[in-house]
Amino acid sequence: MRQIIPLYRTINQLLGGNKFTIDEYQREYKWDKQNISHLINDLLNKFRSSYKSGHSIRDVAKYEDCFLGSIILNKKDVGDNVVFSIVDGQQRITSITLLLIHVFHIGMEKNIESDILSRIKGMIESFKQVRKRLKSQQTTIDSVIA
Repeated sequence: MRQIIPLYRTINQLLGGNKFTIDEYQREYKWDKQNISHLINDLLNKFRSSYKSGHSIRDVAKYEDCFLGSIILNKKDVGDNVVFSIVDGQQRITSITLLLIHVFHIGMEKNIESDILSRIKGMIESFKQVRKRLKSQQTTIDSVIA
């Protein structure tokens, strides 16, 4: 029997460089405006609890973590690659990825520092298979937030 090992990860550690899939038996993406608003408010409230005027990006990187809930992954070896099947937490991971995509596009429009955008792009890239599935459902962050 395989052992379940809890690991604490930041969004960057979770998404950066990893590949994910959502198995067909999982429900479709169902979060609505209320769910997204709740997630954004949780993130903003956590950020605001630490933010001080004049803080740099380095200061922000040291802020206390925000617990976003448990995520259960099943590690699969696919040839020479490791892929994580999302067992639980797919709605949150997908929503966070959609928010990152939205932030990435805003950053590109506003010519935000490229290092930050590169890190966001790396996190987004890990979700290619999931994006294909979402695209087939025609789900975008704009339709959820609008």
